[in-house]
Amino acid sequence: MIQKAKKHGLVFSPEAEAAYLHPPGANVTGQAHDEWKIIPWGIPEHRTIPAVATMSNTVQGRLDLDTDYTPENVKMTGRKLSGYSIAQVLPYSEA
Repeated sequence: MIQKAKKHGLVFSPEAEAAYLHPPGANVTGQAHDEWKIIPWGIPEHRTIPAVATMSNTVQGRLDLDTDYTPENVKMTGRKLSGYSIAQVLPYSEA
């Protein structure tokens, strides 16, 4: 988002750019967001993810590093994302 804002003329301090444009890769194992949503009548259900969705590379990073992370609403082959385009969000490479 910062990169897009910069293309439109916004100026950020060097400290903000350092903090937010290059976060540490270890964040892939930070707190996960709740994959449930509450629909209007109050029954929880998994969010659906369209087959054409673009996934953050952090999702694959979490799958690689956290064996307890097994989202039911994500298509996978084994522990690898299957069929999604991947967006490079955090610096991460499989160890």
